[in-house]
Amino acid sequence: VWPSLVVGAGEGLFALRGFLEGELVCEYVGRVLSLAEVMRMSVPDRDYVMGGFGLNVHVDGRHNHNMLARYINDNGDPALINAEFVKLRAERKALVRALRPLRAGEEIF
Repeated sequence: VWPSLVVGAGEGLFALRGFLEGELVCEYVGRVLSLAEVMRMSVPDRDYVMGGFGLNVHVDGRHNHNMLARYINDNGDPALINAEFVKLRAERKALVRALRPLRAGEEIF
């Protein structure tokens, strides 16, 4: 985790080693929240909440500072996306997989 190349994003996740296309990079896990709980959160705190696990199931990675996936930023350019979140609804977590080979030192988007 180093300063992101995305302006204003804070910290970003960088590969410490190379990854092959399709290889697991890390996981997104956290406390499971209802939609009502998410709506009561401040807007900045919602940055670490991932939806898509069901109508009333959201995963909050805000307090998991050791969870590497929470540092993956959206760079705003679809052509630069090099990883994907694969949501496992039943397990209430997401896997982060490399969409192409990643080089050591490359920021993960």
